Amino acid sequence: MRGNRSDEVSNTKKRGEFPTFDRSSLVDKICGYLRTAIYRMEIDAGTQINESELMAHLDVSRSPIREALRVLEGEGLVERIPQRGVFVKQVTYKRIYESYTIRANLEALAAELAAVNITEEKLQQLERLIKEMRKCVEKKETREWSMQNYEFHKIIIKSSGNELLESLLKSIKVHERWIWINHADLLTDEDYYSYEKEHVNLLTALRQKNAKLSYKIAKEHILNARDKMCSNFLNDKMGMEEEVSGSTSR
Repeated sequence: MRGNRSDEVSNTKKRGEFPTFDRSSLVDKICGYLRTAIYRMEIDAGTQINESELMAHLDVSRSPIREALRVLEGEGLVERIPQRGVFVKQVTYKRIYESYTIRANLEALAAELAAVNITEEKLQQLERLIKEMRKCVEKKETREWSMQNYEFHKIIIKSSGNELLESLLKSIKVHERWIWINHADLLTDEDYYSYEKEHVNLLTALRQKNAKLSYKIAKEHILNARDKMCSNFLNDKMGMEEEVSGSTSR
């Protein structure tokens, strides 16, 4: 599912294919556009963001582009390298481990609070999402699965009723969503069905309004996901290194 790597964002689209924006909320719209392109791997990790090309394709000035890039830099999606420019940030083992570990503790708290506050309507939505995720696994639609999974956890976080907690998790999940979409194709069917079982167990605990159990299941679920993603990341990295080594030795 991985696309070919390119050196500049200009190589990902042809001129005229970019949307044009009005002048309102330019920075937010540019940020949204670039986030989506990064999430969908239309711009690969390591790709340079060419400001001049973005100016031409989006029909905007340099100022909002630079401001948008500063926002994305703050979110950890891009990095500025002195004397070279702005690049889509590479995913690292440390980043995956830290992101999931922090999220596990915060979302466990969200699940604990949600067990008290969640409505029957939201519980039914969670149940439907579990069924939709099962269909995605059967159809090998890993990206769609990741979107449904994102919504599943979003409902639980929102149901906590804690706006500060929701805000903290939102900033963390910006990183994690990108990590997940880039590596979801490395998971096996067994991994996905394991996640489904954990989702069902969490839903059951929420239905029972068992706050302590909801906390425990949510934390274990995310830590399990962390361990799988870290393991798959290392295996994928080793595989790519072996491939490069093999091609250079020929």
